Amino acid sequence: MFAINPADPAPIWRQIEEGVRRLIALGALQPGASVPSVRDLARGLRVNPNTVARAYQRLTEGGVLAVKRGPRLRSSAQPPTTPMTVRPTTSSPAIHRVRRTVRR
Repeated sequence: MFAINPADPAPIWRQIEEGVRRLIALGALQPGASVPSVRDLARGLRVNPNTVARAYQRLTEGGVLAVKRGPRLRSSAQPPTTPMTVRPTTSSPAIHRVRRTVRR
């Protein structure tokens, strides 16, 4: 799914943002599905929770994620139709945890 590459010149928050967009584009994250909490994703990716929060905030502002009634952030029922570049990445244990969380 997506992994964080510290050697990548893109900021980590942008890598997370692109990773979530890719999950949605590939259908691994269905519209309306809960996304992992900031803490859970930060722990899984081994990054600062503020970094994940920034990525989630940008995704919410862009209409990719939506805050719904209840404690969870969800993918938007109508994801934006803006084009994005999908870069192939390797799978990691963190991504498998994200997949399990998304499937629940």
